[in-house]
Amino acid sequence: MLITANGVTEYPTTSPIAEFLAAGALSDTASAVVPTTRRRHILPTAQWAHLATDGLVMRWDDAAAKRLRSIRMLRLDLGFTWPQLSNPAPPAKALKAQPSHTWPQLLAAWSDVQPWRRIPPLWACARLLTAPVTSDTPTAASPRRGDDQSLL
Repeated sequence: MLITANGVTEYPTTSPIAEFLAAGALSDTASAVVPTTRRRHILPTAQWAHLATDGLVMRWDDAAAKRLRSIRMLRLDLGFTWPQLSNPAPPAKALKAQPSHTWPQLLAAWSDVQPWRRIPPLWACARLLTAPVTSDTPTAASPRRGDDQSLL
């Protein structure tokens, strides 16, 4: 969900939100809400210029956007799996499978996302935001059948 001074926009998937967040810092009149589980009511935690996700609210600046772009490049363009990305260094076999001219950029991106690996709510949100788009890709969390209240 994207919140601006002009209104609220909900999306059935996280792809549009990921594009918006990857573009750069959130303005002082925008907020992004990305629930990663179905158990949290996080809308009340939303703040201008911040990303709100389960258990975390963080200012979304240019450095955050760059880290998200790095994860997208590693995961979507170069094909690294989420378990591989969760390690502090790329697996040697996977690294050797990449053209050697891409190694400096790949290793820089891998190092760039290291701070996020230590923040479980942010790492879970990054996983959701960078999920490959397929017909069975989970969408942003939605209420379970039988829930009497919406996430919002």
